[in-house]
Amino acid sequence: MTDLDPALPEGFAIRRLQLNDHDRLRLYMMPHDPRPVLAAVPLQTMISLYKIGHGLTLAIIPSLIWSVAIVMMASGSLAIDGLWIGMSWLVLLGICLRVALTLREDWLQFCWVVEQQECFVAYSVLRPYKRYSVLELLQVHPKWARRGIGSTLVQTMLEQAPQPVYVESAVRAVRFYTRLGFHKLRFKELPSEAQKRFRFRGVTTLLVYEHGKRSSKAIDS
Repeated sequence: MTDLDPALPEGFAIRRLQLNDHDRLRLYMMPHDPRPVLAAVPLQTMISLYKIGHGLTLAIIPSLIWSVAIVMMASGSLAIDGLWIGMSWLVLLGICLRVALTLREDWLQFCWVVEQQECFVAYSVLRPYKRYSVLELLQVHPKWARRGIGSTLVQTMLEQAPQPVYVESAVRAVRFYTRLGFHKLRFKELPSEAQKRFRFRGVTTLLVYEHGKRSSKAIDS
């Protein structure tokens, strides 16, 4: 069901992602309309191509590491058979492609999108658990940034999610979430069952949202 929200620009709507190939392709192609492409290429072929592209992306870093290792081995005057090197690299690439093509997409059932006609311009993933929820992802295409789309999307999901809602935020996004009612939280203050959901990478801040507990006072993380 489409949720028309007056806070969104005219012509935009919020809804849950439908678990079908058309919605999956629109998500992969965001913010482009897939209809012109589908006039020439079958739907399943397009989905496979996007998965292969994702696999190639996954292969870049392992391939670079492998290439550096080969150069170091060669500089050490070790005899290296070129055919063996090429076959090893192809095996590595094949593994990455297999991972991409079989990658679990269970997160799609928790995905919400902002739609304009046949195009998606933003999406977010909020995964509910028994006693809490975790906001795992929020993406707004730069072309539609700073128009209230991201905040309206998050607010819509918060209204229907089990409370409290936790998010691991990049430092640059902390102000965005605090304006929506989130406040900072120490990791040790998380319930034990929620702690395993977070694997802090880089510089991030843990935030929590609870109905009726809006706070303007930040707690040092």
